[in-house]
Amino acid sequence: MNRILFLFLIFINTVSYACHNCTIDNVSYIYNGNNTTTFTIDLTVDVGSLDGKSYGFALIFENTIGVPPVVLSSPAYTPFLTHSTWNNLTAYTGAAIGTGLGTDPANFFDDRYGNRTDVLTYETDDDWFGFGSVDYSRQVEVTLSGCVESIILDGDFRSSLSATAAGEAACRVTYYTGIACASNCDCSSPDCSADLTADPSSPTFNSCESWTGDETNSTVTSYHTITSSPDGTLGILQQLQPTSCALTDADMQSALTNRTATLYALSDCDGTPIAPSTSNAGNSSTLNPEWAGLLPNTQYIIKLEVDLLSCDISGSCLDYYYPPLAVTGCGTCSSPSCLIAGPYNDYNDALTFSNHCSQMNDLSLNPITASSYTSYHAITSSSTGTIGMIISVQEGGPTNPCGVTKIAKLYPLGTNCSSASAISATTTTWE
Repeated sequence: MNRILFLFLIFINTVSYACHNCTIDNVSYIYNGNNTTTFTIDLTVDVGSLDGKSYGFALIFENTIGVPPVVLSSPAYTPFLTHSTWNNLTAYTGAAIGTGLGTDPANFFDDRYGNRTDVLTYETDDDWFGFGSVDYSRQVEVTLSGCVESIILDGDFRSSLSATAAGEAACRVTYYTGIACASNCDCSSPDCSADLTADPSSPTFNSCESWTGDETNSTVTSYHTITSSPDGTLGILQQLQPTSCALTDADMQSALTNRTATLYALSDCDGTPIAPSTSNAGNSSTLNPEWAGLLPNTQYIIKLEVDLLSCDISGSCLDYYYPPLAVTGCGTCSSPSCLIAGPYNDYNDALTFSNHCSQMNDLSLNPITASSYTSYHAITSSSTGTIGMIISVQEGGPTNPCGVTKIAKLYPLGTNCSSASAISATTTTWE
């Protein structure tokens, strides 16, 4: 008998679909100083061999403070990524997300991230070959307003039938930038945002603070660090962002009219205020102070206070600018219009440079070169009939100090400023 051995070979084919793994290889960034940061991101998408061709990827920018960052179109982000064989990946954000494949059923970009301004996608327009089936590494540059604590790379956009609108969470990677977005925004940490603008008549208000909830029936205080100009000048403008009332509403007008701005030296927060040289420069009907006579290129703290009633305010924006120094030929005996700072409570307060020079009469465009110069100022005595004065001269000649004799004479207002009507000083000290 012949025995025949039948060998049954049973092949069990187990199909395992994977997503496109990806990595963020490196991130560098530059803070631009106007509440925007430019990121350079090196990334890799591991396409693999069984999980379909790549349709692109998404970059999601996040923080933990509840105010999402925003991808900016200016400066422009990297517009597209090229391939030697396949079509480009084109960049989209906001309402344009999902443009690449349009109405194709495999277009999951808009399902996951449609209309999000904190997301930048790179999408193919080719549903057959996409960006190919080979791993690729690329570099992306993008600028965002607001704070970015983490960047997520989602590379799970692919031609495989196992791809889903939700994507595979396990195949997204997160990169932590090392940036801390939490802002104390108080006197000990005056880090509320502020933006330097070139034209106060057309402020941009790009740097804003979103308040926790819509604030009503309270006083909101914020502290900002800003830097004076090379000439020692500063000006500020603030925008309030209402959510439930119009600018014409009485409560909104009350908030605008009664808000205050106070300037302090960086080391003297909530200490001695530095008086503005101009209470309102006219670029706002309610709040537009300017300062002159500050230390050049020096950081100061600006404290903003807003009293709110029933009108909901969701946040505020601060612009600062550098007013030009005024050209001054000032005052006569009958019209004593030259600037003068004060009054201050005591000699030491008045002696502080940023105080007694906060009302500097600028002569830089027409400096004193003659043997004498006379200026006229109006001042008011104290309730006890006393007055003290400190006079400073900023010497600008090639032989500093050039040697200046300063003489102060006091006259009753309305006289002819003759020597006969002069009021003698009880104490004279020259420093």
